[in-house]
Amino acid sequence: MIPAYPRQGRGEGIGHRLIFYGFVTLLAGTLIITLDYDVIRPLTGATFWHGWFYLVFSLVVDVAGLVLIAGIVMMMTRRALFALPKLDYQRAYCGETDIRPQARRWQVEDWAFLSLLLAIAVSGFVQEA
Repeated sequence: MIPAYPRQGRGEGIGHRLIFYGFVTLLAGTLIITLDYDVIRPLTGATFWHGWFYLVFSLVVDVAGLVLIAGIVMMMTRRALFALPKLDYQRAYCGETDIRPQARRWQVEDWAFLSLLLAIAVSGFVQEA
């Protein structure tokens, strides 16, 4: 019996984890920067952006950005090179034998989404440079 929802493979699980943890870490970094510039600095005039904190913070955020880019590139590579049947929007487990007409548009949208995520991640490094 074929399961209703095909299981994920090891590669796509790793890729999704890299994307998730990269985004969550970058979100936390953005919240810390916002807290400093919008709350602590106006109220006290002090900042904690110097010394060891700045160096560790910068390293962690840069590594998170690289992790995010690695996850996105993994997913793009997987989609482009392996041409997995479950990514063509044909639900063989439901008895479909042909690709639905709107599936071509969905495939273009998938690539656009991944490309925009990659552009956002890379633009963070460009802005920092």
